[in-house]
Amino acid sequence: MHRWNLRGYTLVAVMAMGFSGLSMMGATTASASTPGTYVALGDSYSSGEANPPFDHGTANILDECDRSSQSWPRLVGVGSSGGGMTASDHVACAGAVVDDLLSVGQYPVGPDSTPQVTRLAQINKRTPVGLVTVTIGGNDAGFGPVLASCVLITCLQHPERQEKTIDGVVDRIRREVIPAIRRAAPRARAVVVGYPRIFPRNYSDLAACSWWLKPDELVHLNQIQDYLDRRLRSAAIAGGARFISVADALKGHELCTRDSWVAPVVQVQFKPSIGFLSLRQNGHPLPRGQQAIAAIVGTLAGTPLKPPPAAREAPTS
Repeated sequence: MHRWNLRGYTLVAVMAMGFSGLSMMGATTASASTPGTYVALGDSYSSGEANPPFDHGTANILDECDRSSQSWPRLVGVGSSGGGMTASDHVACAGAVVDDLLSVGQYPVGPDSTPQVTRLAQINKRTPVGLVTVTIGGNDAGFGPVLASCVLITCLQHPERQEKTIDGVVDRIRREVIPAIRRAAPRARAVVVGYPRIFPRNYSDLAACSWWLKPDELVHLNQIQDYLDRRLRSAAIAGGARFISVADALKGHELCTRDSWVAPVVQVQFKPSIGFLSLRQNGHPLPRGQQAIAAIVGTLAGTPLKPPPAAREAPTS
């Protein structure tokens, strides 16, 4: 069965609404003894899709993880020096689904042939990991076809159906993903990071895209975004992890606005490898968007992370 790669359209990130900061219930407070290594797991919203150049070996026919040095996990400060994370600790891969974290390698050769949590355990054996962030769920929820449908025909006429799919995905995050991270790195604090809203709430804020995005579709997209953000938060808390919402990281600069920080939806291709239309590298935050997310996560995640050196204070409301 072919699956959609969220890397090409980023609608899942479309879906973490209403920045409400950090949920800390069920999470322990970091101490001075917290290990300093930081590892980033997840999908294209942590790999840095749409921000080339990509790391060697992650942008070819055998491996399309598209990990970028401009991604927000690589921009946050780490440890007492405030320097960035190393590329080897950046494990997130465009197109990842829950199974890719837990039990299945995404590609046939190289490091990405190994499940992400297994790689986390390997890193932890070398150097104890103090913090793990993860963005996951968008590809599992199938939002690629949703966005493609919006562009080509119509979409989300029955958003309640998408909510049922989201329920099943976030339940796996609570029951499987968070416990697996804890087993792989027992001393690490697990932080679930939401997705930035890539569409504005108000139709009047669109400077483009009105040729394919209808007012009722925008309402429904935002409805689903709100729902996903709430459910991710609940799953993180119930699983004993923290949750950071970055929903408002792109506020005023969403897709199709006049000063957008999001790669536009401009290229529709047929990809035989997935057997469907692909919106490659579209809908993902560009460098300024990645910087905005890094400022929020670096401020709220706690030790060993810090905001990027030049970042302004993260939003608090």
